[in-house]
Amino acid sequence: MTAIVVMNSEEVEIIRLGALPEPRFRPMPGSRKEAELEEAWEREMELLEEEDETEPSEDLPVESDGQFGGPVDHSFPKTVAAQQWRRTALDLALLAGRLGDRLMIFGIGTVHGGPRTRDPGVRRAEVRARYVLADPIDLDLVRSRLDAQNKRRFDETIAGPMRPMSPKLAKWVTDAVHALAPEVTDALRTSLRAAMDERAATARVRRQAVAVHEAMSSALHIFTPSWHKLEPEEAPSPSEWATALDITAGRASENDVITDDAGVFPGWDRDIYSVRGWWGFRWKDRRLLIKNINVSTVESATGADLVYVRRDPDTFVLVQYKLLERLKDGRLIFRPDGRLGSQVARMRALEGMHDTTAPDDDLITYRLGDGFTFVKFVEPVSARPGRAGELSPGFYVPSEYMRRWLLNPGTGPLGGTIYPVGEDRHLTSETFSRLVRDSWVGSTGDATTRLHEVFGIRDTTRDLVLAVDEPVAEFGS
Repeated sequence: MTAIVVMNSEEVEIIRLGALPEPRFRPMPGSRKEAELEEAWEREMELLEEEDETEPSEDLPVESDGQFGGPVDHSFPKTVAAQQWRRTALDLALLAGRLGDRLMIFGIGTVHGGPRTRDPGVRRAEVRARYVLADPIDLDLVRSRLDAQNKRRFDETIAGPMRPMSPKLAKWVTDAVHALAPEVTDALRTSLRAAMDERAATARVRRQAVAVHEAMSSALHIFTPSWHKLEPEEAPSPSEWATALDITAGRASENDVITDDAGVFPGWDRDIYSVRGWWGFRWKDRRLLIKNINVSTVESATGADLVYVRRDPDTFVLVQYKLLERLKDGRLIFRPDGRLGSQVARMRALEGMHDTTAPDDDLITYRLGDGFTFVKFVEPVSARPGRAGELSPGFYVPSEYMRRWLLNPGTGPLGGTIYPVGEDRHLTSETFSRLVRDSWVGSTGDATTRLHEVFGIRDTTRDLVLAVDEPVAEFGS
């Protein structure tokens, strides 16, 4: 749906100029507003200097009414009739206003529905300006392109209450506007796409927040009627009863193990609360963030389930998790799952990008070896750490060692292919955490550059546990 929204003179000036004139206003000395005005003034002076140094070009846009057209972002609340706008409304808007003595279309925007007010039949909507036209369009010229019936409907729309046009009238009006200014069509498409993307992102955050809040509220109501008087406490170590219940509940999944390891990092103090799923850990002047994110294609790109990222200098450590079985004779084994070979190959491909040809005398960039990817084997019953603050017990094996290890399978009691675990060399969870913490292992050179591309510019790192370690100062501690 499309509407013609007539804005008042103040709203027109804010949208076109970005502010209303206030020559007598002086901000409080030393205030943030004074600093913002000074920065804006300096930017304006720099632009003027650049314009003075640049020769005029025929390719520059023609200035209209002292302003250039382009994207803007200004929102205005509007009181509308509830019968004309749904709460979920998201419609395009041709923004009109009086410029001089003419009523002109000067911008493009959207109308968002909102909640009802206390007054019956009244709703609070939001008009959002998203684009300003360089050359405003006279509404009389648009009207002149309509037939007699649509002219009457057009006049009723302009003079009456704010409401969407009918589909037929909207098509006639937009065709007329396109004939007068073809660039308006692209601005309408861009505005609608941006509004839909914003709505989708807001809806995802709202659904997640509501689900978490509802789950926590339900749990509190179940266990105590005085839940609102409770004080938050740091999560305690699991009791013997809880541990026994966890063991008897059945075989844990790989994600259970990853979630357990995401909640601890030995020697680091964890924050009491998580923020949107992120757990914060502190040690001296460093801060580590860990989050469990489900389902994405990033695992396909790296072959890993858990990623540790340190900063200054940047380095990555990747871990793939696998669950073990215990035979009746007590041996721990891994049964081929058809995926480990390719996962190891993808991790080793990243290790192959290690750039070790250039000499480096910096002590902090020295690594114990070139490898920075591992496979961790864990017993299902050991998914939960034995003591608070520890990683789940397991066997860490470097990927290159794992490649060779997979070439020598064993035979199970019934003749199937198995791989005994724990009989060969491996790193314990404690040793591994020390290597990561002290930067004895980690990517360098081209491998780090590639991993920056994989993790640094995407927001779809689901199906991974991502651990990021950065200086505390960057988080405004």
